[in-house]
Order: sequence, then C-alpha cells, then structure tokens
Amino acid sequence: MTEAPAFKTAVMYKNMTVVVPPQGVRLSPRLPALARYAPGETVERNCSAGGSVPRTVLKWIINGKPATVSELVEYPDVVDKDGRVTSTSGVRLVTNQHFLRGIARVSCLASINGQKLTTLSEVLHADKTATVAYNTHLSNAVPEIQSLQNHLLLITSLMLEWRRPRN
Repeated sequence: MTEAPAFKTAVMYKNMTVVVPPQGVRLSPRLPALARYAPGETVERNCSAGGSVPRTVLKWIINGKPATVSELVEYPDVVDKDGRVTSTSGVRLVTNQHFLRGIARVSCLASINGQKLTTLSEVLHADKTATVAYNTHLSNAVPEIQSLQNHLLLITSLMLEWRRPRN
C-alpha cells in the first residue's frame, strides 16, 4: 500500500500576477477655483498614479476622444526601492483648438493589465474676454497664489477690524 490518495488527482500550473494598485491617482497642478484660459493659451494637465506594480497605464480623453500623440506629454516612470512604479502622463491643450463653446472636458483613465482602476475628469473654461494668458504661468505657482490669497485675507480682516467703531 502507498501513501498516495485513493482517488485520481490532477496537477496544473498557472502563472499568477500579483497587482499592487496605485496609492492614489491625481491631476496636477491644482487649479485655482476660477481658472479661465485666454484665447490661444496652452493648458497643460498632468495625471500621476503612485506606487503600483505593475505600472499604471494612463490614457487621456479630450472632449470624448482619445488624445493624439501630439497632444501627449510623456514623463519617465519612477521606481521606488520596493519596485513600485509611479507613472505620470501629461496632456497639452490649446484653447482655440480644444475648447468647444468655451469648455474642454479632459479625463485621465488609469488601468493596470487592461483593468480600469479609476477615471479623473475636469471641465476647463475659456474666457473669451481675457487678453492675457493669466493661468499658464500662475497655475504652476498654486502654492504662491494660495499664500498671496492668505495674505490678502489677513490684510482684509485687519482693515475691517481697524474700521470697526470702538466703544
């Protein structure tokens, strides 16, 4: 008598891929609340997915259509010491070409091995009355804008306090 089971057994081998989803997917730079773009202005948006295995594939959709190669800005992947990959992809839009009736809808689709993880979307607005490309240089300086806004709020509150009648 042997140690083998008394019934038939089958042995099979399969490869298994272990997926570590990204720690987060985000769009950048953060837009000011009232971001408006002047005619002819170039708008750049980035989408990043951090810390995944395998790498997260990022695809852009502009007004319901896949972005073309000429609209994309590719960045190199960053691999951390544990082998997790941060992927970043950018898209470049020109207000005259991409804004339909003053609006452009952009979405970043994140997937791993063909499985959709998430979609982040934004609606960008054109300002036909603007004569200066205001947001291009300021949207890259969001921390400075927020600091300036905080200072203005402080100054305004101090002025209001100063003007208040004293008893």
